[in-house]
Amino acid sequence: MRRRITVVAAATALLAVLLLAVPLGIFVSHGYVNDERLELQRAAATAAASLRGDRPTVASLRIDPSEITASVYDRAGRLTDGAGPAHADPLVRAALRGTEATGTLGADIAVAAPVSDGDQIIAVVLVQSDLSSAHHRSLLAWLVIGGIGLGAVVVSGGGALLVARRLAAPVEQLRAGARRIGAGDLDARVPLSGVAEFDTLATTLNDSAARIQTMIGRERSLSAEVSHQLRTPLSGLRLELEALRNTGRPDSQVESALAAVDRLGATITDIIALARDLPVQQVAHVPDLLTAAERRWHAPLAAATRPLRVVLDPGVPSDIALSTPAATQILDVLIDNALQHGRGAVTVRARELGGLAAVDVSDEGPTLAQEAHELFRVRDGSLDGGIGLPFARKLAEAENARVALTQHDPPTFTLLAGAAPPHARA
Repeated sequence: MRRRITVVAAATALLAVLLLAVPLGIFVSHGYVNDERLELQRAAATAAASLRGDRPTVASLRIDPSEITASVYDRAGRLTDGAGPAHADPLVRAALRGTEATGTLGADIAVAAPVSDGDQIIAVVLVQSDLSSAHHRSLLAWLVIGGIGLGAVVVSGGGALLVARRLAAPVEQLRAGARRIGAGDLDARVPLSGVAEFDTLATTLNDSAARIQTMIGRERSLSAEVSHQLRTPLSGLRLELEALRNTGRPDSQVESALAAVDRLGATITDIIALARDLPVQQVAHVPDLLTAAERRWHAPLAAATRPLRVVLDPGVPSDIALSTPAATQILDVLIDNALQHGRGAVTVRARELGGLAAVDVSDEGPTLAQEAHELFRVRDGSLDGGIGLPFARKLAEAENARVALTQHDPPTFTLLAGAAPPHARA
């Protein structure tokens, strides 16, 4: 921003200087030449008035020979004295007709003036002056004008740079504040700069951050209350199930119920953690995710006489850019969906896919008749595609991952997540 403002200001000043300086320089140069011409015309008139006698000579002219060269011609146009052309040129011929003539001879400016005796023209005096003096003064004028113009451009560019810094500083503060707030630092505030427009934006951003902070604070407080309200009956249920198990009559249904209570407690813990945290570059370890998923779901699937197969292909990124609670909940939704709506063995396979980690959850059930947009759609509060598929997709998208239906036969849902950057794992 600063560079653009400075360049635009300097370019504008340069254009203005050129539009003013070039015509001024041309005018000054023409003025010097005209001054030289007028001075030479006066010298020619003075010289013509000073000539007397039948044979006028250069020596009798009242001119400065160091600056002006003079020549005398008779009325036949022949050179009688001086260093001019041997025969009358157009200037001399014009003067012989009684008219003072001005022009150039080579690099010199020349004036031819008639010398009269009464009513007759008896001679012509031709005076010449080198234009180098006028050109030298013109060059000096161009240099002065150029120096002034350059100074104006430099001053304009320097002033623009100062203004650009003044304007860029609040923009950079706004950008830094917005980045911090976007990264989850809701305590960040943008200082006021004194520029009304930017201060309005800063105030709006600060107010928005404060409102978001208040809203999230309320949600976290509510999450804590919900967590307490949910954990209390779960703890009571677990105590009752454990008391039933300790009666000495172990029952597989009691063990299954206890496992379900444990899964529900873990689910509540994960969801509360997701509601409270703003994950920034959190990392999940793929082997640990698979091991934990196998531990949670082996018993429920075995109770339904359905095997669970967990496969970790070589080359899979070991760490993925996805928080562990989110990855755990997504896998639980996909495995539970296979348990409730599929048949046969459930396979959880982690594979590498174009630098990403792809975790497939498939079963041996019938070919899916629904399309993906139907499976992941929430309608009237009910889930069209099984238990929690829309929730799993939204949870993945919130952390830049993806849940998709990758095959209809066998039914296969896939969690796609990017590899975590090096040294990102906490």
